Amino acid sequence: MREIGSSTGTDGFTAEEFETMARVLEGRHGAHAAEIAAFFTLEHRLMGDVPRASAWASVASLLRTGSLARRLNA
Repeated sequence: MREIGSSTGTDGFTAEEFETMARVLEGRHGAHAAEIAAFFTLEHRLMGDVPRASAWASVASLLRTGSLARRLNA
């Protein structure tokens, strides 16, 4: 398992990794993906894993932004 904080990206993840996480979550859970990422954020925060909580918060934000952009362009 890769150590959090070991690369130069935010929270140890690159922008491409955040986008991949968002795409996978959206592919599996559709419109609920942002809510699930937000749940993971809370779960990791409650377990005291702040770096992973922050990473999931970034994924949730990407998903919400993407969802909003799609609705505005529809």
